[in-house]
Amino acid sequence: MTRENSPSPFVAPNAAPQWLQRVSTWVLAHWIALAAGSWLVAGLLYLTLPPSPDQFMHAYMGWRLLEGDIPYRDFFDTNWPGVWALHALAIALFGVNLWSWHAFDFLLFGISALFLADLARLAAGPNAGRSSLILLPVIYVGAGYWLAGQHDMTAGQFLVAALWFHVRACQRSGVGWPLAAGTLIGAAMLNKPTVGILLPLLLLQMLWLGIPARKTFAHALAMTVGLLAAILTAAGAVLLTGASAKDLIDNVYTFNIYTQFMDTPVYEKRGLTYMIWFVLRDQGRWNWVLVLGSLPALFWIFRASNRTVASTAPPVLWLCGVISCMVQSRGWPYHLAPSYLALASMLPISLALIADGRMRLGGEAWGGKAAIVLLALIAIGLGNRLVYLYGSVPKALVAGEYDQHLSRYPANDGVNLAESLAFVRRLNTQPSNECVLVVGTVSSINYLSQRDQATRFYYFPILYLTRPPLPMADRWVDLWEADLDKANCHFTLVADWVRTDWLNGTGRAAAALRQHL
Repeated sequence: MTRENSPSPFVAPNAAPQWLQRVSTWVLAHWIALAAGSWLVAGLLYLTLPPSPDQFMHAYMGWRLLEGDIPYRDFFDTNWPGVWALHALAIALFGVNLWSWHAFDFLLFGISALFLADLARLAAGPNAGRSSLILLPVIYVGAGYWLAGQHDMTAGQFLVAALWFHVRACQRSGVGWPLAAGTLIGAAMLNKPTVGILLPLLLLQMLWLGIPARKTFAHALAMTVGLLAAILTAAGAVLLTGASAKDLIDNVYTFNIYTQFMDTPVYEKRGLTYMIWFVLRDQGRWNWVLVLGSLPALFWIFRASNRTVASTAPPVLWLCGVISCMVQSRGWPYHLAPSYLALASMLPISLALIADGRMRLGGEAWGGKAAIVLLALIAIGLGNRLVYLYGSVPKALVAGEYDQHLSRYPANDGVNLAESLAFVRRLNTQPSNECVLVVGTVSSINYLSQRDQATRFYYFPILYLTRPPLPMADRWVDLWEADLDKANCHFTLVADWVRTDWLNGTGRAAAALRQHL
């Protein structure tokens, strides 16, 4: 039995049903107008989605950077510098607003979508690329409050561009292509270092596809040079702001090495069994539309005659996201962001393959019916996500109850975003230079009110974990005490879980806060 004649729910090639040919012909004849409408509507919807608590934290750092603070000295953060640098750029472009980060993030996604669409074109033809430009904005803004705009997703967008340059490097000669790919992987790592696993995965892909070892070695060398250049350039830029090498290393390296596999009051370390279950649950439960829609493309890609460096790029990106999530061992959905982008790129490929008649879902009798079912499920699934996320927005705007609408979104520590905004309005009665000390994980108040935190430990879990065996524990607690001595804030907000779990402890840091209060 040949591969082509083996039993499979996905059979190719064969002509698409006539009704599907008519629909696809009309869609592709008007793809520019449909894509423009899709991007416009999706962008407007996305601007109504407020930032997540994590995004508020990063935005606060970006604002402090623009105010002249020195990173890793005047604000402590364990993220790599790409996170707060991009948020600072968003504020520089759009100001301090509730929508600023999502406006910038959507522009960034627009660029990465061009790379995704061209990868689809290279993998499965022009109709796959055109379908991608129509569907990708809808898929992205439907990703949800805790996925779109997170720094894992930002890293994924840089990875998409890196994949495109990697594919071009395999198809063409010249050192510039793999050098650019490595530089973009380095840029992605500046937002989430664990996604650097993509580089060895790309080399394994090349060997699997039979690309000569000599070309693979040269490709690996150029990508490594580009990656190191991006990371070292970013480190040099941080040092030029006035941060010391010790501050930089303590924040982004030493702290993470000591605490990565420790439980914290905010999140706990997960074991391997849980993480495997989490990945399967996330893909099957939350992203079932993308998984279902990607299956035809996946079967088509792995047929020997269809395997190319472009067609196998999305599965490599998906695997990168899974490994990055497993290494982080926390079990948060946004850690799978690169995998989400990979699935988002394969769904349009599936639809294009079916519409072009290069793949049939089943035999002669059932192929057309199965296509109807698949398209209906995809439409219902994507539509349901959009209604769930944005269905209450029109009513809230018309009724003038947008604050009540924002109460759906958490700001952390038991506070919702509407409550944060109410407190920000209260702060408007205070002098403009009045600081607000927040001991917890709520950064929306400080960011939206443009009020200094009065301590470099803006994110309490960093302080919580500042204890032995962390080598700089005593020095950091000294800095915390010095910050409190200088703080003269009218308001000090202490999260309830901090008060009950930590404040009455015997540590020096807790004693210093009690004295300050």
